[in-house]
Amino acid sequence: MAIVRAYSRKSGTAQLIRYALKQDKILNKEGRYVVVTRNLRSRSTKGFTEEFHLNHLMRQYTRSNGVECYHTVLSWNHRDAEQISEKVLRDMAHKYMGLRSKGSLYLAVAHFNTDEPHVHIIHSGSTLAGKSARISKAEFAQLKLDLDEYQQKRFPFLVNSLPQHGKAQRQKTVPEKSAYKNARTPLDKEKIQGWLDKAYEKAHCIDEFVSSVEESGLEIYKRDGRLQGILYKGLKHRFSKYGIDKEKFQSLLDMEQKEAKMLEEIEAIRSSKDKDREIDLEDDLELSRDEPDTDSDDSEVNEPDEEYGVDEEDEEDIEDEDDNETESDNDNDSGE
Repeated sequence: MAIVRAYSRKSGTAQLIRYALKQDKILNKEGRYVVVTRNLRSRSTKGFTEEFHLNHLMRQYTRSNGVECYHTVLSWNHRDAEQISEKVLRDMAHKYMGLRSKGSLYLAVAHFNTDEPHVHIIHSGSTLAGKSARISKAEFAQLKLDLDEYQQKRFPFLVNSLPQHGKAQRQKTVPEKSAYKNARTPLDKEKIQGWLDKAYEKAHCIDEFVSSVEESGLEIYKRDGRLQGILYKGLKHRFSKYGIDKEKFQSLLDMEQKEAKMLEEIEAIRSSKDKDREIDLEDDLELSRDEPDTDSDDSEVNEPDEEYGVDEEDEEDIEDEDDNETESDNDNDSGE
């Protein structure tokens, strides 16, 4: 027996159930099908979908990206196809359910549309008690070994379907890991430490730090949109390993915000001064329009005659009187 696929789904449970129950996939040569359920009461695609959905809503701890269901495929070698009966498919499906999680919802459907009969097993991401049905990688690896052992004892005639689970993991050699670790030499680390320290001392904001690092010939890599570290000689070096941690990035961010606030205050002061200056200039212009221009020759102003109480006829009388006074003075002079 081989578990060829095993993964989790955060959505799309209804689509998966519809696929598993397609008629052109579930009918064997005799026109029969093999469907095994556990903790499900429904007998239809719609009913199964609703039960899985309601069970997901009853989770004790919910997350926006929580797992709705798990999907596992049990498959056998095509050379054992003639030996794979309905009994084998049902028995192996029941055994998997017992080993995986007894408290979950299970829908197991056998497909006969390929050369190798296989079983699609859909089970809920949470148990009936509302707890997560997740298991660790180590637990899942042990499950596969236990299922293999059960198959060998229960169906020893399936000689071509005995995979060696974990073989690839055991074949990993120590030298590969040692070479990877030795690639980060002390000399490289010393160089990187110097570059990063220099970049941080010069920076007044995060953008300046990034620019300075890139000017040193280092490539920055991110994770989930956040600065994570640098790439050097094809290897990743995290900033935290060189003392550039979250606190230091926060310090750069605080410095950037502080400088931005100061610039805003300075700009506000400048704008205020410019506005006052415009008001003063406008006042000066208004005053200049009210004052006469005394330096201009054309601005000579004749004061109104009425101010002295004299009109033109009075001026003529005065001139006549002056003439009479002159004549009388002359007569007096001649008489003397």
